Amino acid sequence: MSETRRIQYNLNIADEQATARLAARLARTLRPGEVLALRGGLGAGKTTLVRHLAAALGIDPDTVSSPTFVLINEYRVPAPGTSPGISRLIHIDAYRLSGDEELDTIGWHEAIAAGDAILAIEWPSRIEPALEALGDTVIWLELEATGEHSRRGMLRLPPGRDLAPLSGQPDLPSQPGQPGQPTGQTRPPEPTACRTCGKPVLPGRSFCSDTCQMAELHKWLTGQYIISRELQEKDEVEGNGER
Repeated sequence: MSETRRIQYNLNIADEQATARLAARLARTLRPGEVLALRGGLGAGKTTLVRHLAAALGIDPDTVSSPTFVLINEYRVPAPGTSPGISRLIHIDAYRLSGDEELDTIGWHEAIAAGDAILAIEWPSRIEPALEALGDTVIWLELEATGEHSRRGMLRLPPGRDLAPLSGQPDLPSQPGQPGQPTGQTRPPEPTACRTCGKPVLPGRSFCSDTCQMAELHKWLTGQYIISRELQEKDEVEGNGER
């Protein structure tokens, strides 16, 4: 599926209450068998978002923890749940996976085939080919910390899908929508290019992945780059690696 066909929302998330509202809207938007791919660096709020998503589905959020070491956590959605047909929330941290070939070890294919769960994936770049193969069943959310509790987000939904509203709740602040587009949706910003591979990255970022950032650093350390002046205190290393 062409990414240009996706419906994109650029979100300004002011505080944790706004994160909870976003999670509640996602709980109403996601369908059984779909995947929520969460991109963002350390401290971007990925696990916090999953915890609020669990709460919106009726799961005790205090039972939700990052699956960094166990790779996968599964939570049962009490019946009747918020979203019809969703009986499980499966939370996966793919950072320690070396690639798609290890997905069988965590029951990935069985979970996808069952079609009754939402799969929330942290560090999805580790298994990106497997996610790309799922096409429109994957919803992408990129998060970036802008303060202690504030976030900037980019949500990409499949064609024809809108982010479900919450009755009686204030909407998420976002850039003004363009004519003929859903509230909260904006035209995609002009993409910037990764300094290493040229792939598009979020505005204000320099690298698309940790691998590209390390490759750039390697060039500096091995003398492949030459600078014509001494480094000064104001010089900073840029990057947005996923971990």
